[in-house]
Amino acid sequence: MRTASAPRTGLAAAAPLPGPEMRGRLNVAFTSSNGHTRSSLAEINVTPLVDVVLVLLVIFMITAPVLQSGIEVNVPKTRR
Repeated sequence: MRTASAPRTGLAAAAPLPGPEMRGRLNVAFTSSNGHTRSSLAEINVTPLVDVVLVLLVIFMITAPVLQSGIEVNVPKTRR
């Protein structure tokens, strides 16, 4: 929020440090076309990331023992 006595330089003022209720959120400040400084909250949704990581973890846990022990394969012989 801008006060009436603040000079208009076109640069966003340094935002105060977020409190505990804002932990985990990114506070981005920008100047609009009318000269007012506004802030936007950017939040990353981590639920899909956790889902993908857990699926990959399960896949690697299943395939790791197979790679260690190996699988017997009958390969055809060549005529040479």
